[in-house]
Amino acid sequence: QKDFHMDHKHETDINVIHSPDKKKQLQECHKFALYRCGKIFLKVSKLTRYLTGEQSYQAKCALRQAFFTCIQKLRLKPCSHRKYNKDYNIEKFRKKLADSLWENRSCVLFTKESDK
Repeated sequence: QKDFHMDHKHETDINVIHSPDKKKQLQECHKFALYRCGKIFLKVSKLTRYLTGEQSYQAKCALRQAFFTCIQKLRLKPCSHRKYNKDYNIEKFRKKLADSLWENRSCVLFTKESDK
């Protein structure tokens, strides 16, 4: 089982793909995963504004981890280029997502923000 995941991950690693068509397809699939998981992350993040202190910190960290787990799990699933080829402004979306993830950077640094 572990070997299957490692091989599958190897097949979906954009850096080791030599075929331009396959690379483009995987890039589109990654965009879809980023968009899908990011959209959920951004929506649920709005709810953390209603929490304070330890509750807020724990919720933000759990949500951040869930986002990265979502991306990882979607990358392991088969991806159909036509199915996921959506017209969305990924650059604008990435900026919004990056800003929101940056706000939760204390989870990575293992320090808690003071209560606001």
